[in-house]
Amino acid sequence: MEVGAATIRNTLAELGFRWGRPKLDLAHRQDPADVARAKRLRNGALKKRSSAAAAGPSCISTKPNST
Repeated sequence: MEVGAATIRNTLAELGFRWGRPKLDLAHRQDPADVARAKRLRNGALKKRSSAAAAGPSCISTKPNST
């Protein structure tokens, strides 16, 4: 006789156990000041450059070559 996964899950729940992977959450062990600092650093690194900086140096010539 075979037993299905739902039967095992329900039986474990009746006994007070849970079936599944644990959630890996370490938020309760993190320093709030360090978390805020990391978010500021990340957001600063992800900001888009200004249009002048994104265009590149202004010394590049756009004139065609005369060869």
